[in-house]
Amino acid sequence: GGEVGLEEEEGKQKERRSLGERCCRWCVRWLLKMRGQGGQPAQGQDWIFTLWATVGSFLGLLLASGIDEFVSQPYRGGRLTVLIASVGALATLIFAAPASPFAQPRNVIGAHIIASVVALLVDYISNPFYAPIIPQWIAQTLSPALVIGITAKLGLTHPPAGAAALLYASQASVKPLGWLYLACPVLLSSAVSLSRTHKAGTRARVQPRVTSLIGTPFVIEGLP
Repeated sequence: GGEVGLEEEEGKQKERRSLGERCCRWCVRWLLKMRGQGGQPAQGQDWIFTLWATVGSFLGLLLASGIDEFVSQPYRGGRLTVLIASVGALATLIFAAPASPFAQPRNVIGAHIIASVVALLVDYISNPFYAPIIPQWIAQTLSPALVIGITAKLGLTHPPAGAAALLYASQASVKPLGWLYLACPVLLSSAVSLSRTHKAGTRARVQPRVTSLIGTPFVIEGLP
């Protein structure tokens, strides 16, 4: 009986060691994936680029903050505002990665229009004041998911637009704005940020690179 018990204990120890080894190997493989498929990590930018990115984003956000200070006021139980969280993500994208397809004006404006419209329409089927067909916690995930899918299909992917949709779906303070949310803060803050890309850019940061808002993008030839 003692020998059987000893063998069972040894077998359990082997199983535990085997499970631990499998977990360690899985962790190592997962960490190794961070190296990518032979790609090189992004290199840091030069000081000129860094300076323009810093100055441009500061001026853009400062202008948005100044407008927000001027127009911010209570509105139908909510608050009219310009400076929303997605503006920070927008500034990061268009000033730190201006050559990215996601940072082009057609993506910025087009995706934000889609995000606002989708968020408002989903609110009609989740808000208790309208027709609460789906619960609010589902609407908070449905809105950005639909925006991500639609913008990907149309070639208008723009990450801050998903944030704008989630903001409307989850924040009670902006819902009283209704369709005004499309104009202010969404389009107004986007236009303010885009305006600074023209003022704070060097030749390496010329925008726009893509001019058409819908359909196949038309890339301006000859731009750096």
